[in-house]
Amino acid sequence: MRMKIRWLFICLAILGACRVFEKTSAPDNKSTTGKTTPTNGAGGASSARAVQAFDQVISATAEPELRRQLEDYKQKGIGLPLDTKAVTPDMVIKTAETYIGTPHKGGGRDRKGMDCAGLVSVALEAHGINLRGSSNSLGRFGMVINDQKDLKRGDLVFFVRTYSAKEVLTHSGIYTGNDKFIHTSSSKGVIISNFKDQSYWQPHYAFATRIFN
Repeated sequence: MRMKIRWLFICLAILGACRVFEKTSAPDNKSTTGKTTPTNGAGGASSARAVQAFDQVISATAEPELRRQLEDYKQKGIGLPLDTKAVTPDMVIKTAETYIGTPHKGGGRDRKGMDCAGLVSVALEAHGINLRGSSNSLGRFGMVINDQKDLKRGDLVFFVRTYSAKEVLTHSGIYTGNDKFIHTSSSKGVIISNFKDQSYWQPHYAFATRIFN
């Protein structure tokens, strides 16, 4: 009887030790603030540069609510890698330009109608680059460019609050150089607009991403 009790205590002790080990060795995907730490896949120095550049975007934002939205956006992942293969910005821009005049259609992805994110993704997919989703999703890929003076042809440009939505990024396009970008306007369809337009686009501009090397 004493031997059975002794073995029972030993088994309970082993079981308790196993539970402690599980708790201390289990992966923790939350930061000290309780928010989920994003795994953005970019890794290393490129990921750190993207976060640093995005922090500068946030610090330059005066409106508190928009700052909060951008901070939340960052926490869910930015600077994700994208394989652009041997594709050049000129190839993608030329494809996008073939859609000029296509009418706007929410969720559209063909010549019958397309929206801003549809134009970007279709132009990329034509060259084997798989990038699809809303503007809010597209903005998570590539190196963040926070200074407009550093923009290059082929950079993706993103805008906020172009219409009422839960997502912080509501519009996107492809920078074509010389202060112009190609995108889909809700009223004019696929067009090339002046990126420096102070009456509308500049007040809504957020940041850009560079997906080409």
